[in-house]
Amino acid sequence: MSVTESSAESRSGGPGAAAPRRRGEAERCPVRTGDGGFSEGLLYALLSYMARIAMTIFFDARVYGAHRVPGEGPAILASNHASFLDPVLIGSSFTRRCCYLARDSLFRIPGLGALIRAVDTVPVARESVSARQAVDVCVRILAAGRLLLLFPEGTRSRDGYLAPLRRGIGLIVRRSGAPPVVPVRVVGSYECWPRHKKLFQCRPVRIFFGNPLHYDENKESVDAFLGRLRCSMESLGREELGGEDLGPSWPGRHPGPGVGSPSPHVSTGSAAGGRP
Repeated sequence: MSVTESSAESRSGGPGAAAPRRRGEAERCPVRTGDGGFSEGLLYALLSYMARIAMTIFFDARVYGAHRVPGEGPAILASNHASFLDPVLIGSSFTRRCCYLARDSLFRIPGLGALIRAVDTVPVARESVSARQAVDVCVRILAAGRLLLLFPEGTRSRDGYLAPLRRGIGLIVRRSGAPPVVPVRVVGSYECWPRHKKLFQCRPVRIFFGNPLHYDENKESVDAFLGRLRCSMESLGREELGGEDLGPSWPGRHPGPGVGSPSPHVSTGSAAGGRP
């Protein structure tokens, strides 16, 4: 779910101000501060286990560096976003419960709404309705000591390559007390299910977790931090995959014409998480 930083800051009174709440789906689904009890935790564990089996069978999913995900306390997972599969691939790569963002309209779909609630997905209004709400929701999730998955590109990639990172994640990091940010790179999900395809294909996928990054606003700018984050995301997997290009094509294949051209690491927009 994308977030415009300038809009969020101007409406909320600056990076340190608490963003006003809007009534709606997010109000009816408050951020959880605990594990929800035994039955809810068991359901989450069961769904996660089933997802892990499915990812292994259909996509030969292999995970590297999952031990780098903090075992407790607030933290952000910042990942590239090439496919609808990315949240499931990442969330099933480790045992700790993780929070996700999704547009509030999905929660009104019978069956799907109940399912995504069960895996700690939090509704956020579309950007055109409330840019500040997504930032506020993210800050509340982190204040509750939760783990949060964000897609700093703001939406799914159109070509599989990493797009410029948007500034919304910098605003969230500042307002939430600079929790550790773990860079994540998913390789192969674009080939499995790009945004222009209606059905997925069974192809191999690899998920890489990097060392947590820490932001200190007294020592670096948001742009500098986003530059470090992007560099870390781009470098993930190069050693394990033989130093090949980690573009949309699996290492060893030649990318299509015009694909993979250099781009700046920071976008003028901002995003808290990927928009489907």
